[in-house]
Amino acid sequence: VATVVIAAMTGIADHIDEDLVSLRNSPWGLPMTILIFVLTSFIAAPQFVLFAAAVVAFGPWLGCSYAMAGTLVAAWIHFWMGRIGGADLVRRYGGETVNRLSRFIGRNDFLASLIVRSVPTAPAVVVNMAFGASQANIWRYTAGVFIGSIPKILIVALLGQSVMSAMGGGIALAVGIG
Repeated sequence: VATVVIAAMTGIADHIDEDLVSLRNSPWGLPMTILIFVLTSFIAAPQFVLFAAAVVAFGPWLGCSYAMAGTLVAAWIHFWMGRIGGADLVRRYGGETVNRLSRFIGRNDFLASLIVRSVPTAPAVVVNMAFGASQANIWRYTAGVFIGSIPKILIVALLGQSVMSAMGGGIALAVGIG
């Protein structure tokens, strides 16, 4: 059963942009984008690929908004999985060092959540569940996810627009002159 689910999710990841483009003028665009972000997060699909698919499918502004919505919903789900499934275990069996780290993250949850979005770390599902298992506050964590994800999403959108402009003959815009 697990193999079938993984194969299905991998199949989703292979054709995300095509699937989303078909939803461009549909009221199902946002819910399906969120669903795709959540499902593919469990197979550690690269976020840049997901961001690019949303931007290609829905355009730069709507695509960025949909990518942010998908990112936030996936982050919340992962956070609560970590909180429900791991917080008590960390406190009980983590030992003094792990619990000290958990308290440190809890005191610095916004900044830690913001910074971890900008540096290569473990897959998002692992990072987000670790925040849930720590003593992080959900709202400060979410603010960190939101603000920390903005640069990545905008870079993908701007890079995508530059590539599309270059392919359409707008070389000056593509290299940042125009």
